[in-house]
Amino acid sequence: ADGQEAINSWNSTVCDTIDTAETNWLIMAKKAMREKLLEECKTLQNIDQKLDSLREIMPPSVELNLLVEEQLQEEMKKEGYIHSEILEKNRPQQHEETCDILTKILINSIAFFPGPMNELIVDLNSDGDSRLKLKAIDKLKELYTELSNEMQEYVLQTALTTTISSLESLPRFGSLSPYQLYVKAIDQGLIKPLRQDARISEDILTECKNIFLAVPPSVQARVLLKGILHPVSKLVNSITPMENVDDKENNKELETNIGERKNLDVHVVGGPVSQYHEEQRMDKKTLAKMEAQAEMVRDLLTAGGVVAVKLGQMLAEHPRMPNEYQRMLGSLREENDPMRIAQFWWNIPSAVKCQITDLGPLLGTGSVKQVHSAKFKDGTDFAVGILREGVEDEALSSISALETSKEIGPVATRLGRLVFGEFDLFQEGEALRDFAKTPIGTHALFRVVEVKHHSPRCLVEEIARGRSVASVLSEPRSKDEMERTKEILTEYHRAVFSAFVNDGIIHSDIHLGNAVKTDKGFVLFDVGQFERIGLPDTKALLWTLSAVSSEETMKILRNVAIAHLTSVCSLASSLLDTDDDDTLNAYVTADNADKPELMTKRLKRATTRHPLDESKIKKIKEEKLNEAFEEAIKPNKEGQIPEPKICYILFLRAAEKRGVEMPKGAFAVAKMIDCILSQQDQYLLYPVVDGCIETFLRQNMTWRETADILKKKFF
Repeated sequence: ADGQEAINSWNSTVCDTIDTAETNWLIMAKKAMREKLLEECKTLQNIDQKLDSLREIMPPSVELNLLVEEQLQEEMKKEGYIHSEILEKNRPQQHEETCDILTKILINSIAFFPGPMNELIVDLNSDGDSRLKLKAIDKLKELYTELSNEMQEYVLQTALTTTISSLESLPRFGSLSPYQLYVKAIDQGLIKPLRQDARISEDILTECKNIFLAVPPSVQARVLLKGILHPVSKLVNSITPMENVDDKENNKELETNIGERKNLDVHVVGGPVSQYHEEQRMDKKTLAKMEAQAEMVRDLLTAGGVVAVKLGQMLAEHPRMPNEYQRMLGSLREENDPMRIAQFWWNIPSAVKCQITDLGPLLGTGSVKQVHSAKFKDGTDFAVGILREGVEDEALSSISALETSKEIGPVATRLGRLVFGEFDLFQEGEALRDFAKTPIGTHALFRVVEVKHHSPRCLVEEIARGRSVASVLSEPRSKDEMERTKEILTEYHRAVFSAFVNDGIIHSDIHLGNAVKTDKGFVLFDVGQFERIGLPDTKALLWTLSAVSSEETMKILRNVAIAHLTSVCSLASSLLDTDDDDTLNAYVTADNADKPELMTKRLKRATTRHPLDESKIKKIKEEKLNEAFEEAIKPNKEGQIPEPKICYILFLRAAEKRGVEMPKGAFAVAKMIDCILSQQDQYLLYPVVDGCIETFLRQNMTWRETADILKKKFF
């Protein structure tokens, strides 16, 4: 009753406010004069005159920035480049606000709508009649449809951000606060459709919801808008601060979903089942629905920016994540709407900008970086990449919010390393130069682009001309082109793996969109942050990968793998020498509850602060690694041992959980091999990984290791 009263009051207030504004002769005269002047401005031929006129007609506002961008885009399309003098005279406004009173009314009316927000947004974007049957919504829709697509996006983003930011300060209606209702609506609107996919475990969904609620309101708003307007999305309940949700109805729906999950007969406890068995147990309609849900997850994460994208890549490593989601999340790339041309220009460092005569078209954009071509004073063309405006502040806000959450604080540390590593374009330039000197960069078929300038926020490099390898393989112009590209890709895989086993170089970002195909081979223009490890680490990781490759190798190669890992891994400092009682107690409680004698030794050692000797450390590492190995290969309820890739990740996680710090590159190697194997399967390439591993290990195997393997195999 309170909710309906609030909606009626809102409806009356909005109608009166719009009527008052539209009957105010000063407001309407000002609007009509501005529209007439803008029409005359369009008749001007010279780009300088047009931009000067726009600045005289419009006050500093989001509308002015959009009009300037429209003219610059037309000039870019017409001439191919924009002269630097034009861009220097058109600096965009940093803090955008609308200059139109009716647009302000529209934003605030949406922001403080006390009913189902998602239905209001859908109504504004639909062609038919309003489902909510309110006169105010019809008036708002008239204002909304008069706006350009860019302004519509601005209105919804601003309104929804305002709503989310205000939730905790709004008064309570009924048994739940507005924020509690919002949390419930998120669970029903965004998480519930994914919950119907029986292959996603509840712990993953809970973690995703907690992370979403911890990020800044602007990011939440962007993701929600993508979800509300997504063609696959079916937001079954309201995102509203005041309207309560019928618990009985929710319980019925939940029971239905649980029933559907049981009927699918797909078990997620103990690890995912194989793709083959999943397909056998599901009909085509169910599989199509799940593929659509995976597509929506991808788009929602992309809308969340760099933090969400990196989070998706981390979730891809989760051993209980379904195969389709692992592939989709693992290959997730940062994509975003590009910065406006003037905005891009004014973020280029002055030392670089003064060397540019003309700015060229967009070459690529992501959540972190945007790249345009540019002509320099010496007559050369280069690709200029800069960090996106505001990306650092948004990421810092997101990571900081995650760190304060008890449920997901531990995730934030690793996520922060992944995210902030993307923000240093100086290091990206260094990586390109270093990679050019590796066996991959010096290979006859592969070349790395030249770097002209690299600083923390700007990277200038040679333009890689041609079609991307991914584009060639998806849409080949001929059969010969396809076959030749596959041959070069196979050699690329061989070179990447050879560089790892022989030189300790881990190139884990083997993304085919980061290289172009030429007559001579591949030109690489983005190599990511590759890692280098020593020979002992390489041998330890390869023995471990081999040990989890089959049930037979789990028996005959286990001792050799554990021995190599023991020599290169280390124990967490809290296990060696600590006076932190909380850390010690947490360790004892987690791993040694059934070993009172070990608890006594740990407590005594922590009190005296004498470090353990090397022999004891080695014994503890062996014990912990064997425990982790047992946990990783433990069969699920159906008696099936997880597949090798999952076993390896489970082993790494189990070891870290026990305080064992694994060798540098342990996770990167898994990602590298997974990329190679995925591309081999997708394009039916000749396999190179198994042969390279076997050859390397045979060449580096000791007589003692040979004897141990033969003993395990035959006795």
